[in-house]
Amino acid sequence: MAGAIVTILSIAPYSPERSLIEILWRKIKHEWMPFSAYSPFLSLKQNLFDILANIGKTYQIEFA
Repeated sequence: MAGAIVTILSIAPYSPERSLIEILWRKIKHEWMPFSAYSPFLSLKQNLFDILANIGKTYQIEFA
């Protein structure tokens, strides 16, 4: 190991406002999924699957 070079890379802090999955999840939770879908669990699951199946058709995210 003598003479080995070690490189230390800094990584950016986590930024949920820049993460595509966080943006998608925020849209699902706060805009697309009705509050009534959260109970019972089967309703939540069905609503979530419907939203995910229709992203790009019924549900769209527009970036400015």
